[in-house]
Amino acid sequence: MAGGRRKYEPTDKDLRIVEAMSGCGMPQEAIARALDIDAKTLRKHFRKALDSSADKADAQVAATLFKLATSGHCPSATFFWMKCRRGWKETTRLEHSGPDGRALVPIEAARALLEGAAASRPAEDSDEQPIKK
Repeated sequence: MAGGRRKYEPTDKDLRIVEAMSGCGMPQEAIARALDIDAKTLRKHFRKALDSSADKADAQVAATLFKLATSGHCPSATFFWMKCRRGWKETTRLEHSGPDGRALVPIEAARALLEGAAASRPAEDSDEQPIKK
């Protein structure tokens, strides 16, 4: 090709670059720039690698996570796995009643406690009237 662009010949090194960058989620335009080729040329020569690299990378990460989660040495990986795969979730439980469904403090005891506190409270203003029962 006299005066035209040189014909692109893909190499094994280029394939490894495409697989690595595509597997990490890099856009095709960025991969093409790294190889100094057009994005159309990238797709023409590396279609299979572009289509499968992300799946291979995800599988590798999943395998690593599985090893960590089942090792017994990485509880956070185990919890993450169970949250994602089995629907586990962290919850905070706020009870407004006792375990048997009754009030945490018997109503009569709470009322007596509040009345006693009100009776012993000093007046805020000199003209305040005492609380009448």
